[in-house]
Amino acid sequence: MPDISLQSLSEVAETLLIPLYIRAMVFDAFSPFFVWANNRRVARTKIGAPCHWALKRGQGLEDWGDGICLLDEWYPFQYPEPRLGKALWVRHIPLLAKTMGVFHYRLGKTVR
Repeated sequence: MPDISLQSLSEVAETLLIPLYIRAMVFDAFSPFFVWANNRRVARTKIGAPCHWALKRGQGLEDWGDGICLLDEWYPFQYPEPRLGKALWVRHIPLLAKTMGVFHYRLGKTVR
């Protein structure tokens, strides 16, 4: 989803997802550092697509409105996954360890 603008994503959440009673959203997002590095590479090489927004932390999306609540966040290098092999060294560098994350949100207020 990083290829759509932040305003467009906010409008989709407000006008489509919440009124249709879709109560959860799971997506991946890049860190500001990754977006900066990616956009710099795209501008230099003219290959790839620029990213238009990033999440510095998962709780940042909760500020968009009432009823948006972060349930869980997961980062690929958070756990020592043996299948990643030598790429696991990245998890020891904080700037690189959280370049991409998967975020799970609850949308709308819970009614009981």
